[in-house]
Amino acid sequence: MLTKGFSAPAPSHLYFADLTNKSGGLWIALQPVLENQSFPAKESIEFETQDGFKVSDYLINGGNAERPLMVMPHDEPASHDSQVFSTLEYMFFNAGYAV
Repeated sequence: MLTKGFSAPAPSHLYFADLTNKSGGLWIALQPVLENQSFPAKESIEFETQDGFKVSDYLINGGNAERPLMVMPHDEPASHDSQVFSTLEYMFFNAGYAV
């Protein structure tokens, strides 16, 4: 059996489990070039829109209020952001944007 491990803020890993022998462990790192690097955490934020609607989301800015903001919209009402590591979001962060 394989399972994917999610973390925030760290790249994902695939783990194996051998239920017959009651053993398991790390099988593969999905982004090995990012291993052992540190990434700022996504902070939970809430703000109010001009029409009074409250929006909850996550922000990566590393404590730097001077970064330009990159907004990552999603494609449907049922999708949402999470605190799980996103290679694309951290790529924009490393390019100098708050995401």
